Amino acid sequence: MKTKFAVITLLGVCVWIVLPIRPLYAVQDTIVAVVNDELITLQDLHEYLTTIYMQLTSSGKSQAEIEQTMRQYEQESLKRLIDDKLILGEAQRMQIMMREGVVQERIDAIRKQFPSNQAFLDSLLKDGMTVSDLKEKLSDQMKAKFVVDKQVKDKIFVNPHEVTDYYNTHIDYFLKPERLELASIFVPYDEDKAQATAIIEGIQEKLKQGTDFLAVASEHSKRPSVGGVAKGELLPEIENVVFSLNEGEISPPIETDSGIYLFR
Repeated sequence: MKTKFAVITLLGVCVWIVLPIRPLYAVQDTIVAVVNDELITLQDLHEYLTTIYMQLTSSGKSQAEIEQTMRQYEQESLKRLIDDKLILGEAQRMQIMMREGVVQERIDAIRKQFPSNQAFLDSLLKDGMTVSDLKEKLSDQMKAKFVVDKQVKDKIFVNPHEVTDYYNTHIDYFLKPERLELASIFVPYDEDKAQATAIIEGIQEKLKQGTDFLAVASEHSKRPSVGGVAKGELLPEIENVVFSLNEGEISPPIETDSGIYLFR
């Protein structure tokens, strides 16, 4: 957020968000925002997301990572595009030029993700873009990144004492509660506490004879194992016992309102 506001302050700009009012046949040309004197249309948003997607496919990310990133971009696409337009305006004022070879290298990296050059061109055409459009948008993104790096990031200095002070005043955020991985056996009362107690005693006897805990659990437990838990997530009568156990140690029977537990 600091980066965004620093750049916008630097530019001194005006942004208008415009509600679509044009007919459906011109939906791609619908104006959704005005940055200074430059219009942003739905087509611009579509091409912006297409460019982002193509870059992600050449980044080595998995399909799941790409889809997650794209969902984030889709939710904030207009805001992100406005930010880019603002920063690009400053790049133009600074007369920043990108070397042709740098942009071409990026395009070549994207092209390699397609089975053929024709498949690459067809993908662009499907989204209403040409290679020239892609080249222009990649160049604009690189210019915007350069402005942020030079005008904002290079001028940010954080005193080590500020880091320490922030850590000390937000220490709860950085500390993680103690965690355990618990295997468990649960026997419900089923309106007969004595019977549940007898079953637990039989289970304890099997465990003393060396029967595997998980094998006994699969046979007798009426609930799945608790699994990973952190302090503060369990009932106090359970937590006080299990967090005092050593690794591999089995707890004594712990009675709750609905039944009896054994934990390892």
